[in-house]
Amino acid sequence: FRIALRSLTINTGTGNSGAIGARFMANNQGGVFDVKIVSGDGNGVIGLDLSYVNENGPLLVKNFEVDGFNYGIKCYAGQNSQTFEHIILKNQKICGLYNQSQVISIRDLKSSTSVTAVNNANNNGVITIIGAELTGGSTSTPAIINNSIMYLRDIESLGYNKIVRNLAGNRLDVSGSSIDEWTSHRKFSLFKGTPSAMLNLEIKETPLPAIDPLDQWSKVTSTGGDNTKNIQDAIDAGKSTVYFPRGNYNLYGKVYIRGNVQRIVGL
Repeated sequence: FRIALRSLTINTGTGNSGAIGARFMANNQGGVFDVKIVSGDGNGVIGLDLSYVNENGPLLVKNFEVDGFNYGIKCYAGQNSQTFEHIILKNQKICGLYNQSQVISIRDLKSSTSVTAVNNANNNGVITIIGAELTGGSTSTPAIINNSIMYLRDIESLGYNKIVRNLAGNRLDVSGSSIDEWTSHRKFSLFKGTPSAMLNLEIKETPLPAIDPLDQWSKVTSTGGDNTKNIQDAIDAGKSTVYFPRGNYNLYGKVYIRGNVQRIVGL
């Protein structure tokens, strides 16, 4: 919980064909943010390995790039889900993003590689992709391979022999170089007469909570027994962040979040 990689570059150097850039696991609050993983000579097994164990997620990977490796990102285990935003994958040798059973949501994917950009590899995986540019493809391979459940919207590809090879659901491949909206299975709606397409609602950036300077942090003090007043006093201290050190906090009354408080931190 709360494990994160932030604002760094990982370079596996040269002559390290067995290297993995980062083997990562997080739950609920964890993620990878503003990170680049590079192979010095293009070789290596996986850039970002999210497949080592199950129960990996929910997590967010945002503003992330992989250059090189056999697999850019590898996911596994149909549990918990993983979310990706603003992803760049370049120069992979087997596959850009390879998913085995996980539930994945991707927004804004840019792939530049001659191999398949996304492979939903078995019959348990679920992938949603909204907004992708898949370039550099080979005429001997599809941009996307689907063996399970997939929803695509606003997809562009260049150089591949087809945009989707679909081996599940309706088993209909998608030719051409662009997709406005496509799903591997039948479309269902809760109500008769509603549109057969998604609503295409506005997508906003995932929020980044402001980290206030420490002089704007107010500490809750645990005294044992009833801590209602202590918590209220910390809220009313005029600071923007209230935090709970590790401990036990019993409440026997009402607490009001008010004044300057913008964030409460405690787990």
